[in-house]
Amino acid sequence: VRVVGNTQGLSGTTITIRGLGQEDPQAAAFARNLFDRKYRTYGIDFGPLFGFSSNVYGDPRTFGLQLTYNFSAS
Repeated sequence: VRVVGNTQGLSGTTITIRGLGQEDPQAAAFARNLFDRKYRTYGIDFGPLFGFSSNVYGDPRTFGLQLTYNFSAS
């Protein structure tokens, strides 16, 4: 189990299971932005000259599964 955080105060986790069989497949469940925090990744203010600003926000809460299988030429 791995828990991660970053400078935006976001939290995420990954749980990985390895060695499910003879060919070493892996399964992982992950979650990002666990608390569904709204955060800005980029923004620009054009000031009083143009009268508007633009903001780009990060991804919302995300859950997923990842399956990995390594094929070998033996």
